[in-house]
Amino acid sequence: MYHVAASNNPSCWLGPVWGISNYLTFRGLVKYGYTDEARELCEKTIRLLGRDIIRFGAMHEYYSPADGEPVINLGFQNWNMLVLNMIYWYEGKEYIEEF
Repeated sequence: MYHVAASNNPSCWLGPVWGISNYLTFRGLVKYGYTDEARELCEKTIRLLGRDIIRFGAMHEYYSPADGEPVINLGFQNWNMLVLNMIYWYEGKEYIEEF
């Protein structure tokens, strides 16, 4: 069922990289003590979204897992902004743990 496509209503959840999925996985890794894995996921997510901002001036809704290329919806912020919480954790700063 793996499929990466630009689709709306419903969005494609069958393969793309989503900021929210990365964030929820990251939170679980941190909560259960998998610090090395959480750090690796942070680095990859920060690079992915950062590269998008540098190239396009904004983030997209989701990305191709094969090459990290954005798939759809330039200017999508919403849950992608959770990367800021990941950055704070990564840098050892105080971060929000409620979500």
